[in-house]
Amino acid sequence: MPMHSIDAYPEKACPVFVNQTGKTVWVASGSFRGEPLIVKGQSERAAADQWKELAEWRYRTS
Repeated sequence: MPMHSIDAYPEKACPVFVNQTGKTVWVASGSFRGEPLIVKGQSERAAADQWKELAEWRYRTS
């Protein structure tokens, strides 16, 4: 299970684990400010990018 370190908000990198669950289904999961975030993508990179977008949105709207 590949692990990515993603800068989701200022001065904080979050470990995000990306796991392939189907031929073209990847799931990225990690904790953002103590809250679990889980997203799906069609590739490893897409899942990690979507996780980062969700974390950034949560940061902006909090």
